[in-house]
Amino acid sequence: MNGNTIPVIKKTTHYSDFKTVKGNRLLYKDHFNSLLEAVKTKNLLYLNPIIVNGQMQVVDGQHRLAVAEKLNEPIYYVQGNGLTIEDVIMFNTAVKDWSIEDYTQTYIKLGYAEYQKLADFQKKWKFSTSNSIAILSGDGKVVEAKYKKYKKGLFEIPNWDWANRFAKCLHDITPYTNGNTWKDRDFIKALSTIYSKGVDHEALIERLQRYPTPIYRRANMTEYLRVFEDVYNTNQPGKPTRFY
Repeated sequence: MNGNTIPVIKKTTHYSDFKTVKGNRLLYKDHFNSLLEAVKTKNLLYLNPIIVNGQMQVVDGQHRLAVAEKLNEPIYYVQGNGLTIEDVIMFNTAVKDWSIEDYTQTYIKLGYAEYQKLADFQKKWKFSTSNSIAILSGDGKVVEAKYKKYKKGLFEIPNWDWANRFAKCLHDITPYTNGNTWKDRDFIKALSTIYSKGVDHEALIERLQRYPTPIYRRANMTEYLRVFEDVYNTNQPGKPTRFY
């Protein structure tokens, strides 16, 4: 199948003809169940055929295949020789969203070491994937360019040791925050910013212990910097330290 050939849509109930492809997304129970109920209500599988390669490996549409098999309904498919999971990633990046976790799991299956380290980091420190990317990128910030590299399999960790030290510092501070404030992206960016200015972690913890209130969620990074500035300078002699 190429750009000049109209693919033939086929259908079958021989579900065992299909095979999995290394690197494809996991089957998600919630997605499977919602799709199952949708097809029970109105079967539109014929409008969205799955995509397989020349070896009948499913490169896109495994949830639809699983639902069709569960309901004993025909599955519709198109076949393209030479298709790979990388082709599907490129296609989905352009036309529909995969979740962040989908990209992580896919690249782990394809043997990308940095993505395995990302998953390990996330599991160890209990961060979201996006916050893990921000911290492992080295500055606590995630911009669109980083997401694009991440989705293309180009994610890099410039300083693994620094990221783990920062994660430890962040966890040390959680008792002095309200609720999940410490998970807020702007809070993380603000903390990274003040450490980059040479703030001593132990001194910050000591002053947080004396501060009369926990840090509450703020609207943006600048507001967090103002709070950290107040924490750091309260009852301290000499010229105040500025963070913004």
